[in-house]
Amino acid sequence: MARREGKRNLGYFFAELVILILGISASFALNEYRLNRSEVNQERELLQSFHDNLTSDSFLLSNYVQVYERQIEIGNSILDLDANADYTDSTARNVLSLLSYSPFSPSDITYQEMKSLGQSHIVRNDSLLTGLISLYEVNYDVVRVWGEVDGQHIKERLIPYIMENFPYIRGLNFPAMSSSQKRELMRQVNSDQYRYLIQFGSAYKNSTKTVYEQVLVEVRALIDIINLELSK
Repeated sequence: MARREGKRNLGYFFAELVILILGISASFALNEYRLNRSEVNQERELLQSFHDNLTSDSFLLSNYVQVYERQIEIGNSILDLDANADYTDSTARNVLSLLSYSPFSPSDITYQEMKSLGQSHIVRNDSLLTGLISLYEVNYDVVRVWGEVDGQHIKERLIPYIMENFPYIRGLNFPAMSSSQKRELMRQVNSDQYRYLIQFGSAYKNSTKTVYEQVLVEVRALIDIINLELSK
């Protein structure tokens, strides 16, 4: 009798042990499921934020490419002017339009937050993560440098030259210039030194435009990958 009672108690003990183990395992599994779901939600929020940032960057880069294309055309039109060409208001406007440049500042808030909080592991697509790191850590810096090269040429060489050599026009009211001022402006436009500045400026702008175009392709490719991830 005592022996049977002992076996029964031992059976209850093992049954309770199995139930306890199963309960703990189920608890761990449920907790892991909740953590995974939480990380999936965090990843979606992170990718959506990246998508918004990159869409903004894509729009800005696309506009800058168009601006550079127009400025390169204007630079070539000045270089193609006949040495005896008469003054036109469009020539004066072209001179002014080449005094602008397009420095690019990326929307990198999401990337900086991800990096500072150590959340890169949330992005499960390794190729996407690698592409984002390459874009923000390397390629955006290349864009910034080329934008600065173009800007420095304008600020340090082109603008000072115009201020020192071109006729002063109050309020930039070109149609109100005297005949002598118009002749002087055209003489400066046709000077070798000014044309050298425009020629080098066009080369800088063309290189900058090319870099902007290359990075724009990369940005759009990352947006496409993010869209695929968000559609899953």
